[in-house]
Amino acid sequence: TFARAAAFEAALIKAGQATTLDLSEQDTLLNDKQSSGCSGGYMDASWEVRAGQTTEILCPYKASTWWRSCKGTKFAKAAKWGMVGGRNRAPSIEELKEAIIQFGTLAVTVAAGSGFSANSAGKMAGCGSSRVNHMGALTGYRTLPDGTTEFKIKNSWGKGWGMGGYAWSRQGCNRLASSSGDDALFISTVK
Repeated sequence: TFARAAAFEAALIKAGQATTLDLSEQDTLLNDKQSSGCSGGYMDASWEVRAGQTTEILCPYKASTWWRSCKGTKFAKAAKWGMVGGRNRAPSIEELKEAIIQFGTLAVTVAAGSGFSANSAGKMAGCGSSRVNHMGALTGYRTLPDGTTEFKIKNSWGKGWGMGGYAWSRQGCNRLASSSGDDALFISTVK
């Protein structure tokens, strides 16, 4: 829910439909009946295309599916969504970089086990997690002097994780955007 909201916010800003934006994760958490509430969601944005999403002000996050009064006016609907890369294969580094340029932010899969931790300098401290069970948002990338590409990942665990909620990681570390496909989602407001 958080990774998808970040990708949708970026798509709206990139399309000039907002300058800053905070969409409601609670709206999706409660109303997207194809997902499983606090028990997880799916790697698509069909809810954002079909129903749209309201703002955090109209439907604040409560970390619960018991709170059922989230009927705020939808701020926007997405026009389309898709996956980066090819079927049954992880996207390449170049495909991820091009998608970040085109769409702004990508929702990506990650293995968030004990190895998924970031130090206070905002760098992944370990890469030992192997079971994909979480999503984050790729918000940018940089090329290091040795030619390695690192991606800036936004995590939903609050500002105390990494450097204000962000960390730099390479693709594949903790299986970041490197499963067998369907692991890097873009959302667009333009058909």
